Amino acid sequence: MSFSLPELPNQWTFSPLEDFVKGSISYGVVQPGVAVPDGGVPIIRVNNFQGSQINLSDVMRITPEIETKYGRTRLSGGEVLLTLVGSVGQVAVVPKAMAGFNVARAVAVIHPLLHIGPEWIALCLRSPLSQHLLGSRANTTVQVTINLKDVRALPIPIPPEKERRQITKMLCAIDDRIALLRETNTTLEAIAQALFKSWFVDFDPVRAKQEGREPEGMDADTAALFPDSFEESELGLVPKGWKIGMIKDIGEVICGKTPPTSEPANYGDDVPFITIPDMHNQLVVTTTKRSLSWFEVDPNR
Repeated sequence: MSFSLPELPNQWTFSPLEDFVKGSISYGVVQPGVAVPDGGVPIIRVNNFQGSQINLSDVMRITPEIETKYGRTRLSGGEVLLTLVGSVGQVAVVPKAMAGFNVARAVAVIHPLLHIGPEWIALCLRSPLSQHLLGSRANTTVQVTINLKDVRALPIPIPPEKERRQITKMLCAIDDRIALLRETNTTLEAIAQALFKSWFVDFDPVRAKQEGREPEGMDADTAALFPDSFEESELGLVPKGWKIGMIKDIGEVICGKTPPTSEPANYGDDVPFITIPDMHNQLVVTTTKRSLSWFEVDPNR
């Protein structure tokens, strides 16, 4: 497989990913069977990738009898994971705390050589160059899929060791900061969801005022916006004076469209393109893996 590669700085070289891997790059459990709630072996699926981290809030567990057939992809910590199917090209380094986990068929396990390290491989796989090369060779017949052959041949830039260590240290520090901010955003989203439910589903401020109490967690001006009683509606009891309506009454609902991925010119670096995986468990979407070429969305063209 041939690549059109950019020119590298002096003393940098390109080599295929397979040159920096112990053993072979493999995908995980093909047929996981029925999930088991207790006593099973956890496996990482595409839905567990969140930025450069692994989200363990929804981990599938499979029987040890099935998992033992896939010892080649059993994790011990320090591996690099790459998604191969669906939302392809997501990358994460396995922490030691996940030792004993395994992965699903849609996830590749990469064992970097010790002198290269998982952090450098992960940074390279997340780079715009690698993401472009993976996307350009993805099979989109049924759903987007990357072949392991193409992953093994992916060109990895290698600078001198001192330079590589400095770059890795700096970019990993930025990644850590991003992860911390994501955790903060998750906390703030949970607070926002709890407030919304309290105010507009359970109507706690209205119930408080109905009982002669001051609503909690709001100032007097905000509390004044809520009535002190309920009235019947077609949906049951609602705050007095509130109306029942539809989304179309307060805004326009427009469905999006996905340009054919078979035409590379549709995709570029100009306009962020939000897809369904970006929205999983998200109140606010702040990042996306895809982008569209500007001419595809320019209404004047």
